[in-house]
Amino acid sequence: MINRDKTSSITPANTVMGILNDNELLLLESVQGKRVLRSLQLPADVSEPDRLLQYLWDAGLDSAWVMPATTRSRTATSSWLEQASSR
Repeated sequence: MINRDKTSSITPANTVMGILNDNELLLLESVQGKRVLRSLQLPADVSEPDRLLQYLWDAGLDSAWVMPATTRSRTATSSWLEQASSR
């Protein structure tokens, strides 16, 4: 049996992680000390990098991952995201 009191987590308990696919954001967060996964539908206007980054920022993410083999994984390149910082 595993003693869960002595196991360490990969991330701190208050970290909010997000996983992006083409039309939703999956949030992994801590609620009352337990990890919870919830889904948020992405708004239609997040096709531009600055709007997507603002949406992620407003969701309170500490980090975001993009699911491979999605349209977003092909469009969310470093240069695409750098467009947001130039505006």
